[in-house]
Order: sequence, then C-alpha cells, then structure tokens
Amino acid sequence: YLDNVDISLNFTSKEMRLFTFFLNQETIVSFETLGSTIYSEVSDYSDWALSQIISRFRSKLLQYNLPLKIKTKRGRGYEFIRA
Repeated sequence: YLDNVDISLNFTSKEMRLFTFFLNQETIVSFETLGSTIYSEVSDYSDWALSQIISRFRSKLLQYNLPLKIKTKRGRGYEFIRA
C-alpha cells in the first residue's frame, strides 16, 4: 500500500519493478539501468517499450494521486521524486 492505494492491484509487474527500484534509489537512474531492471527476464528489449512503461507509470501515479513523480533528466536518465 502507498497512501491507501493497493499498488499491487493497480500496477503491472513491470510497473511494480519500477516502484521497488525507485523507492530504493536516491540518485538519477540511466535509461539502460532501468531497462535491465524492468526487463531482467529478457536480454533484448526496445527503447520504445521501456518509454511506454514509464509513460503509463507516470499516468497511473497521477490517476491514483500518489505523491510520487518521475522527472526526466535529459541525457542522464530519470529521477524519482517523492512529493
């Protein structure tokens, strides 16, 4: 649960990996690191697929009014911000 939202029911397994990964990070995370974390079961994934997961994840954070945000750091990766 996060802010009274059962995230296990509302987020996909890949999105749950994002939660787990970001909640344990304090720094900017590269696109490649996120890809290898989310797609740990396969060796080949597309940048487009990863971008789509991040986009849907951002939408769900807004939809469920969770105090979390993913900020793009151009040329460096992503930063997870707890609002």
